[in-house]
Amino acid sequence: MADDNEHSAELRAFLETTKASDVETPHKEVVEVKVSMTPVEAAKELWSHKVIGAPVYDEERKKYIGFFDMRDLLSTVIASHKEEEASKKSDNKSGSKDFAFTKWFDKSPSTAGSGSFTVSYLAARNPFVSLTNDATLMEVCKICADRHCHRVPIIDKSTGRCVRILSQSALVKFLVDHLLAESKSATLKKFFDQTLAQANFPYKKEVKTAPDTATASEVFELMDSHRLSGIAVVDHEDGALVGNTSATDIKLAVAVDDGAFADLGLNVLSFLSAVRQEDPTKETRYPSSHVKESSTLAHTFKLLAKTGYHRVFVVDMELKPVGVVSVTDVVEFLAKQ
Repeated sequence: MADDNEHSAELRAFLETTKASDVETPHKEVVEVKVSMTPVEAAKELWSHKVIGAPVYDEERKKYIGFFDMRDLLSTVIASHKEEEASKKSDNKSGSKDFAFTKWFDKSPSTAGSGSFTVSYLAARNPFVSLTNDATLMEVCKICADRHCHRVPIIDKSTGRCVRILSQSALVKFLVDHLLAESKSATLKKFFDQTLAQANFPYKKEVKTAPDTATASEVFELMDSHRLSGIAVVDHEDGALVGNTSATDIKLAVAVDDGAFADLGLNVLSFLSAVRQEDPTKETRYPSSHVKESSTLAHTFKLLAKTGYHRVFVVDMELKPVGVVSVTDVVEFLAKQ
């Protein structure tokens, strides 16, 4: 019990004394989306800066209205893919790959009809809950947990404009680099050397999976219906983990270059292989990441920090997914200690 109290006190002290300004972020400049942009223009702005989300600013109202997130484009991309396939069958021709996508997305707020999605509409799904640079990491963690925010914008008090964005991934990397450092106390080392089960980490939950025979469209439809950035791809015969989707795959799935986008009719593994070759980032280096139930907190958290994934799957002895650890879980877990 003494050790429990000691590690809890040390964790709380660190989170309550460390400022948001101490956390390094991978992007030095804040990427913003203007409310006047079309979703296609906004998406291209994100792709060019290699981010999956950005705050949306309304110049007329002088305020942020939310975050534009690649995940919000999924449902419309899926709808456009289905419409395209239906058109091919009815017209008995190949058709244009971009017609449905353009119909739904390439509309400015002034020309968008009731069937179109605007940047404002999509951004409103993701609240803009901000802090200032003098906020503590405990405050950041609580906003992430209580408001279900994937990222927390840091605002300049004098201008009201966003100067930095703290993502949960950046926060986990910072916590790993500092709390798991060799110089840290024996009490914290003992705490992080516990297995997931020993630490009562909430990894056991329903795992959304898709068989490796599913099409990319079917997999992304499952992701969209459950608002997930990644799901496990399993062998259709024995259920063993063979791959996983990530938030970057969503970006690649909806990437538009001269009106063309990825073929969602492909087998999911073929699709992932194809799009990741076009964008050889961390998914190429770490194609499938998982941990075991016997893995320690330290190993699991370091894996998330190293790969930049939003989640890693927990597998049993037969490599079947039995749980998942997300960056959201890590932030909430540490804040509650």
